[in-house]
Amino acid sequence: MAKVGVISRTNAGELVYGADRINQQIDMILQTPKSAVVGDPGMGVRDDIMDIPSTKLVSTVVQDLNRQLALYIPDVKVDKVKTTVENGRALLVITWTYKSGKNGGGELVKEL
Repeated sequence: MAKVGVISRTNAGELVYGADRINQQIDMILQTPKSAVVGDPGMGVRDDIMDIPSTKLVSTVVQDLNRQLALYIPDVKVDKVKTTVENGRALLVITWTYKSGKNGGGELVKEL
């Protein structure tokens, strides 16, 4: 199993480093429904995530994401996942850190 996005690039082809690279990799996992990758059907999150009741959404995302990170981005862990609404948009906020404690961590805000 290869790590997700070992070489990450922007749409313009520029290399992405540090927290931006990790955020891009987490976003890629969140956008990939399970079984969508032919050579690796375990990659991705549940494709019914939008149908999960809000009371169970955070715990489901944390479990799914931590499982995926252990396989594909093993040097980070999810510290907190929360949902919020800003300007009428539902947002998923994921806070993560490096397991080694180096360089702190980051936060990814994703519109649902």
